[in-house]
Amino acid sequence: MISCPKPSKAKKKKIKKPTLAKMRKILDRLWFETIYLIDKGTCQKCRRKDTLAGHHIFGKKAYPAGRWNLDNGILLCYADHIHFAHKKPYDFSHWFIENEIRKGYDGNVFWNELI
Repeated sequence: MISCPKPSKAKKKKIKKPTLAKMRKILDRLWFETIYLIDKGTCQKCRRKDTLAGHHIFGKKAYPAGRWNLDNGILLCYADHIHFAHKKPYDFSHWFIENEIRKGYDGNVFWNELI
């Protein structure tokens, strides 16, 4: 007679679910890396290739639905991100529209998604 081995009584490791904060951090990183690829690793204002940051056109706190929307992102160097986009948002928005940074960008379509 063939006997079957008894199942082991070793404890199974519990898989920890990632916290909401951890998931946001992962998604933020993926959003940045995708914006980096879309903008070819170059600041869209001055064409620098170092100290780059992803900038949300519509703020992620004011419009959380657009946090990971790829149409809501642009790659800027640190200086343009802080000293232009954040400190001069009115000038930034006009520069963005006048230079057609995103070909075919329609802010109204994106705006309607947020409401």
